[in-house]
Amino acid sequence: MRRVRILIAMIAAFLIMVPAALTQVKPPQPVSVPNVAGMSLSAAQKALVSAGFNAVVTQENVTDPGKNNVVLKQQIAPGTPLAKGSNVPVVVGKYTAPTVAPVPNATGMKVETARQVLEKQGWSVGVQDRPVADSRQAGMVLQQAPPPGTQVQQKNQLVTLYVGKAQEAVQVPQVVGARANDANQALLGKGFKVNSTYIETQVKEHDGFVVKQDPAAGQKVNPGTVVTLAVNRFKDQPVAVPMVTNASAQQATSMLLSKGFKVSSTYIDTPMKEKNGYVNKQNPPAGQTANPGTVVTLEVYRFKEDPTVKMPNLVGMKYVDAKNTLEQLGLKANSGFIGNNNPALGGLVQRQVVPPGTSVKKGETVVFHTYMTVEETRKLKELTDKAKMQPKQYNPPIPPDAVTK
Repeated sequence: MRRVRILIAMIAAFLIMVPAALTQVKPPQPVSVPNVAGMSLSAAQKALVSAGFNAVVTQENVTDPGKNNVVLKQQIAPGTPLAKGSNVPVVVGKYTAPTVAPVPNATGMKVETARQVLEKQGWSVGVQDRPVADSRQAGMVLQQAPPPGTQVQQKNQLVTLYVGKAQEAVQVPQVVGARANDANQALLGKGFKVNSTYIETQVKEHDGFVVKQDPAAGQKVNPGTVVTLAVNRFKDQPVAVPMVTNASAQQATSMLLSKGFKVSSTYIDTPMKEKNGYVNKQNPPAGQTANPGTVVTLEVYRFKEDPTVKMPNLVGMKYVDAKNTLEQLGLKANSGFIGNNNPALGGLVQRQVVPPGTSVKKGETVVFHTYMTVEETRKLKELTDKAKMQPKQYNPPIPPDAVTK
């Protein structure tokens, strides 16, 4: 009984001591998982081990050699709190250099045979139809992409086979008697091609109508076949070109247009005002035959005033007559006066600076010298002196006696 009591006392003491001891032991603290994505495998392993974790590695094939042995992703996100000693799974790239192989030649094979050959060698196969007119090409490989012999890095690359497909014959529609535009639309709508030839006709109402077709209407041919049409094209009879030289340009144009011709005009300068607007030449010439619609070129006079005049002989003329003569020619007169005691010569032009017959531009001033008696010279001086007193009203004085003589 005593032993029992002692045992119970010991157990009670143990139960009192254990909780106190347990309260002094702290549980381990979790650690954040580091970010190792993009690191090399060795660097990632060091980072994880340093943080107290274990790296669990799986591999994934990559086509970029720069990603070989590089951490592509980690299965536990960076920053996740995790107990030390935990496993952190990471995916690492594995690059394997692709093998280069030439694309085999499947052109000319039956499509079934070509598919078997290519797929047996590990190639992917795609098929596209190409319409063919020759039935012998139906089901045959006409072309392939990539072309035969092309070096490719991936042997399982897609090879597209273009295979001939026979077309169903189509009946050629009747287009004889139809307008060319309507015939073209009818044939193109059936899948045919159109080639047009022309037959000249002098009946304007027949212009533009189909008179023959090949292949004939009702014949069955493959779509894409060329149907040749013979189409009427109206052509006028040649017409004689009328004479229009020496006629006014307006009359000539009206006459030529009435005959069905077209008109083009060129111009030639003339100093004769009366010829302005009249036809000098024509091409084609009068009487020559040409088709309506032909362009007849007219050379038409265009008045252009001569900027020069011939200097007249003024010597011996009265001052007023010489001045008027020059002004009528578009020239300006400027006279100097020469003293003279002979009354018979007073007011007459004694000499001119520009010789007769010389070409002078219109608007220029021509100088000539006029005789003047002593009395006239005196009067001129008085008039000049008076004019100097009134410069705004001054006009070059004309000797009274010189004007009347």
